[in-house]
Amino acid sequence: LFAGIGAVVLVLLLLIWQPWKDKEQESWQNAVEQNSIESYKTYISLYPQGNYTNDATDSINKLNEKNDYLHAINVNSVEDYKLFVNNYPQSKYKNQIIDSINSLEAIALEKFRQDSINTLNSKYLNEIRERYVGEHLFSCYFIGSDEQFGKVIIQENNGVFTLSGIHKKGENYIKIDGSIEIIDLRNFMFTGTILAHNSS
Repeated sequence: LFAGIGAVVLVLLLLIWQPWKDKEQESWQNAVEQNSIESYKTYISLYPQGNYTNDATDSINKLNEKNDYLHAINVNSVEDYKLFVNNYPQSKYKNQIIDSINSLEAIALEKFRQDSINTLNSKYLNEIRERYVGEHLFSCYFIGSDEQFGKVIIQENNGVFTLSGIHKKGENYIKIDGSIEIIDLRNFMFTGTILAHNSS
């Protein structure tokens, strides 16, 4: 008798459990097809101890991470990038974010440098023109200081200074050509080429 009752109970449990299992599978399949934070949350609310609850939680975390990454890219600020890295230190997007941070910081540094130079240019421009624009003596030690100096010419056009010159003796020479940025009245940054030849 007890065996018969047990068998009946087991059959009833199977009849109840199988539709529940099928319903859970259907809910999970719908969540995966929609692949949204809302769909996964719906699944978890229906089946908090379900077979796919952990998968749903992982999917929510990945979608949140992706959304925050896209937001950081859209805003494109150092602050948002650093917030993302802080929130997702193991993110697969971390290297891309760090590259973006480095790029923005380099741009900001260059802008600061240029703004500083422009401020100095504006402040000292007339005095620099009077001191430096024109022709100057130019020499190199391996050519010999006892030889006639070479010449270098500094020109200016709308605040941009260029420099070119040569010092030569026989086969030995040094040539210089490029632009200069003002640091202050006595210091400049040279960008260009310096070619030297020493036959000795």
